[in-house]
Amino acid sequence: MLLEVKLALKQAGIDQVYGFSPNYYEWRDVYATFREIPAYYKYLLGS
Repeated sequence: MLLEVKLALKQAGIDQVYGFSPNYYEWRDVYATFREIPAYYKYLLGS
């Protein structure tokens, strides 16, 4: 979800957009990555 928010802010003309992530990974991150990739491109294409 963070990627979609960053994309939306950049598309709105806000140039300085930052994010934060912890220094560790969990098994849920794999699931979240596969879920977020299609969502990001759907948002990018405006569908």
